[in-house]
Amino acid sequence: MDILMPGGSRRRRDLEGMDNRETFTYALDDIGERWEFYRQRYRRMIVMRRAEQFRRNNELFKLFMEKVLDSEELMDQIPPKADLVFLPEDDPELAQANLRLAERLHRTGKNPLIVKMSRTPGARIVVSKVELLETA
Repeated sequence: MDILMPGGSRRRRDLEGMDNRETFTYALDDIGERWEFYRQRYRRMIVMRRAEQFRRNNELFKLFMEKVLDSEELMDQIPPKADLVFLPEDDPELAQANLRLAERLHRTGKNPLIVKMSRTPGARIVVSKVELLETA
């Protein structure tokens, strides 16, 4: 039996001694009986994931602002009241989560400013691209 996790990953749980029909019946009964428990557990996992996304973005924001304050050229690329969305090249999991965030902002009519960046050893930041995601 596969257990789906937030983010799309799966865990496999073997139900020894059950054929496919019995496993399917067991899964349906289990979901029916424990639906509220599973729903709450899934929501907690998502919230923890968002908290981790926030923590990592906050760290990138601090580094990015240090870079912006040292670079007038970079500062000129950021419009007032911009919604910054970081796509760190060295953190594909965060980049993917932030890309989904940018798409949600875009659907609500906002134009997020996409900042592609990477970190060098010593936590120095390199901004490779700053691009405004325009609404259609």
